[in-house]
Amino acid sequence: MPEFMNKHAKFNILALASSVCIEGGIARFNNDFFESLACSEQVNKIYIISRDNKKKKYTNEKITFISNSSSKWDLAFYFLFFLLKKKEINLVFCGHMRLLPLMS
Repeated sequence: MPEFMNKHAKFNILALASSVCIEGGIARFNNDFFESLACSEQVNKIYIISRDNKKKKYTNEKITFISNSSSKWDLAFYFLFFLLKKKEINLVFCGHMRLLPLMS
């Protein structure tokens, strides 16, 4: 049976988002989605890489905000470096369709 079908599996998620500090639109959806994922018992940790200029504070300790670089190149560097550095990432989430070329 694949690991994602095991109800006792703990997942580490890497999320790539264009913005999480704005209070509307896709940023609001992403924030709500991350908060609801963090409430799951199957989620161990959520790492967020975003293009925001300021750092977002989350109330849930499972959510970690990694970078806040506005440059597309810096965002790509953080994303690729983090994937190579953290071997325990089980799931990668793309929070905006403009970031899909980086993820593919």
